[in-house]
Amino acid sequence: MNQGVEIDHVFPTVLSATENLRLPYDESRLFVCHIESKNQHDSLRRLSGAFAGRPIVALVGESSNSMSVVHAMRDGAAQVVMLPLDVDDFREAITSVALQFGHSASKSRVIAISGAHGGVGATTIAVNLAYELAQTFQLDTVIAELSLNCGVLASYLNIEPQFTTQELFQRGHEVDIYAIKKALYPFGDRLSILAGPSHAATSPSVKPLAISHLIHSLRQLAEVVILDVPSTLDEAQLIALDAADEVVLVADQTVPSLQLTVESLRLGIRTHSPWVVINRFDPNVQALDRARIQKALSIDEIRTVALDHDAIMSSVNCGTPLRTSFPRSKALADIDSLARDVLGISLPLNGPGVAHGLLSNLAHTLGIR
Repeated sequence: MNQGVEIDHVFPTVLSATENLRLPYDESRLFVCHIESKNQHDSLRRLSGAFAGRPIVALVGESSNSMSVVHAMRDGAAQVVMLPLDVDDFREAITSVALQFGHSASKSRVIAISGAHGGVGATTIAVNLAYELAQTFQLDTVIAELSLNCGVLASYLNIEPQFTTQELFQRGHEVDIYAIKKALYPFGDRLSILAGPSHAATSPSVKPLAISHLIHSLRQLAEVVILDVPSTLDEAQLIALDAADEVVLVADQTVPSLQLTVESLRLGIRTHSPWVVINRFDPNVQALDRARIQKALSIDEIRTVALDHDAIMSSVNCGTPLRTSFPRSKALADIDSLARDVLGISLPLNGPGVAHGLLSNLAHTLGIR
């Protein structure tokens, strides 16, 4: 109730839920079951069998012993919480359920954003796109910075994460999803940040498998994963682009930038059918208007993000996304349009009555109604 989650059904016993609840095979639910005695374990087993694939959190009475916990797990409980209820313990249980059941890696979308070269504002677009998806479109979103040397994401958002990708990559492909979750820095209700190393250091030797494993694990933690990919044109960049569902290639409205964009497309990025975005676009520059740029790049269509220097620089210097400081920014409107195009979203998903927080996010992903 505190988290705005709507309860679908309430049953007096586990057995009555098994006998009376009917669910279509493709609808998920989270079951929270109070187990008062060992005699109810058979009922828990029947519930788990009847609704296979739906997570169960078992609330076990304080008089129960350790074997009762073991039996509850064997009978189908994904998590066991001892009574009387401890709020922090319950939250940890729900978090674990969210990790195990909350997101299907096959349904999550990964968007890789990379500049044709440094300095075109790819990180600015990545940050604001991620924030819009989380806050305006109400999608659980992670933005991950894949810089192997000195990243800027933490400085950009004025945050100090305890862990970065440096620690994760040091563990190689053996890093588990719990370590990755611990490295995520929450930024608002639905956005989490995975920053690159904040200090210059010798680039670690990162195996391709470690990068692929990290991206696959992030898929399980969010509906949308935004990858801020350095424009290095090396194996690490190509691995990240290969792992993405959509690729956004950012350039600016200058001849040198367009020349480097042509080179990037020639060296393999074109095979990813990227969305080419011209940042800081000024329609008054007739020598490099939309039609001429499309012809120079040999592509049918480009996206543009408007030149909005004062708003962008102010938000960067304040460590805030455009939405919080300049909600009427022309650049922000173009980024929202890009989000709709890339994800195929016709309208924003936010509105009055939308629930926030961990339980509501879990309810959203599990289909609790």
